[in-house]
Amino acid sequence: MKHRLFLAIPIPANFRQEVLKVSKVSEVSEAIRWVPYENYHITISFLGHVEEEKIPTIAQIGDEIAKRTPPFTLEFDKITLAPLRKSPRMIWALLQKNDAFTNLVREVEESLIKNNLSPKRTHSPTPHITLARLNKSIKYKVSSIKEFSLHSLYLPLYTNILISSFTLYESKLSPKGSLYIPLQHFHFHN
Repeated sequence: MKHRLFLAIPIPANFRQEVLKVSKVSEVSEAIRWVPYENYHITISFLGHVEEEKIPTIAQIGDEIAKRTPPFTLEFDKITLAPLRKSPRMIWALLQKNDAFTNLVREVEESLIKNNLSPKRTHSPTPHITLARLNKSIKYKVSSIKEFSLHSLYLPLYTNILISSFTLYESKLSPKGSLYIPLQHFHFHN
């Protein structure tokens, strides 16, 4: 049996509360599908559909990397439309580029590739939290969303996130949206 898997950093509750406030001030809600609060995360690697027997290998990779990774901090940058170089399809809470995050992503992906578990990334990792997806049928409103997002969305209190673990998630798709089920947590050394 195959499972749709990804590795990601869970978002602390205090930061999620601040990010959740962003969706409460939306003036263009018909153009935006907000991601459920409980699904906020920072993706490290999307593995796609993986055979069940490969999950222990992924867990071992996660354990080994976490044991040699010290905690680090990611700093909030801004709310922006994404992808950054294409026609926008999402609204992100963008975090500042960070060497520790980039190194974690590269180490995870190199280990997954060695075990034939992940395609090679073709771009530099961008730490972000997907807050919303833009409805395809309403893309003509992107200019108003851009204006709105640049002037109305902000995170006033929690601008730093202490990263001390990451998680292996299973994503189950349904008509109501994705359900993310944590399968295993990997805690960094102190």
